[in-house]
Amino acid sequence: MLVSSCADKEKCTPEGPGVGDLGGKPLRRQRGMIYWYRWGRHSLDIRVLRNLVGLPEDHDADRYFNPGNPYYARESDAFAAIVSDVRKALGDSEFKAIVKEHDAALRAA
Repeated sequence: MLVSSCADKEKCTPEGPGVGDLGGKPLRRQRGMIYWYRWGRHSLDIRVLRNLVGLPEDHDADRYFNPGNPYYARESDAFAAIVSDVRKALGDSEFKAIVKEHDAALRAA
């Protein structure tokens, strides 16, 4: 989904350093969001993205802020693990093509 169609501009703002190089751009978290990420001008729901590449919808790293979680207090490690899993699952697929599928899935929902 293009950021311009985002209702809450504050939450569509990327925060922190980007991780990885997916299709020439880093993936970044969106401010105050657990599942919404930013890739260039696109907002992405990581759960939908995982579904499209054949990964389970949830990841331990999503809840890095919960005590008892293996990623507790290790936000950057959690984010790196999420991006690494997506990159591996992509294989030879172009990330841009998956983003298009993601956007189509959101519009259909």
